[in-house]
Amino acid sequence: MPQRLPPLNALRLFEAAARHRSFKLAAAELNVTPGAVSHGIGALEKVLGVELFVREPRGLSLSAAAEHYLPYIAEAFRSSRSARRRCPANARAAPSP
Repeated sequence: MPQRLPPLNALRLFEAAARHRSFKLAAAELNVTPGAVSHGIGALEKVLGVELFVREPRGLSLSAAAEHYLPYIAEAFRSSRSARRRCPANARAAPSP
């Protein structure tokens, strides 16, 4: 049985927080609250069964698991943006029969 993918929104939160090394900056970029970022990261950590961030007095650092995971997630988002740019601007879905 194939494994289910983690929630896309949680992956967006993780990618932004990992890039900024800050829940606050990720929240500002994504127009959500830092609490929403923290909650989403916590949910993703639960789904994956690993800690992604080390919460430190002066910010965040990535766990070893996150260091390994981040390049794959970042590439997935880059690929998605690239695919969107290649989509014809005026393409419309075919009408249903």
